[in-house]
Amino acid sequence: MIDVSDLLESPLFLGTSAEELRDFLSVAPNNMRHYAAGDIIARRGEACRSVSLIASGVAEAFMVNPEGKELKMDELHATDILAPAFIYASVNTFPVTVMAKTPCEILVINRDAFLTFMQRSPEVLRNFLRIVSDRSLFLAKKVDEFALQSLRSRVLKYLQTSGRLENVQAAALRMGVQRPSLSRVLSELVAEGRVARQGNVYILRERS
Repeated sequence: MIDVSDLLESPLFLGTSAEELRDFLSVAPNNMRHYAAGDIIARRGEACRSVSLIASGVAEAFMVNPEGKELKMDELHATDILAPAFIYASVNTFPVTVMAKTPCEILVINRDAFLTFMQRSPEVLRNFLRIVSDRSLFLAKKVDEFALQSLRSRVLKYLQTSGRLENVQAAALRMGVQRPSLSRVLSELVAEGRVARQGNVYILRERS
């Protein structure tokens, strides 16, 4: 039997009692899958026909184009759902590849059983709709970031959000750009006085 105490902390099951969740998992087809760091949890294009919730660990979602260029889309943590907007979509395939960054446990629940559960539990249905809506907002921001903003604007926004940039290669991967391009923009911002460099760390200067 799966310990439901941690699952109750998930945004998906907020408002659900331990007894209700335990009863659901006792009858719904489900299983806990285990992945070592570096294992592929799901590949882009694979079928996405189950509710897959990270019970523990950290995973990374990324895309790779035909030329082999990798673009990190997101970092996923415990209680996050993998591709929630695609579970009940007309095309049920993963939009990204998901890899375990640390050892991960993934609770996989039959989607038809979960749909029945949502119909009986309006609170869980609201939670699921909120999660899907929040992911849509996140993706809309990603589209704005990658398609509409210049690299310079994206770097400044990254520094405003993160406070500092400590790893140029990791930041380039996250932004979907080549490291030399990012290094060039950072050098320009340092020369302009917009960004301070302390060793290998870049920090946004406060504007007077």
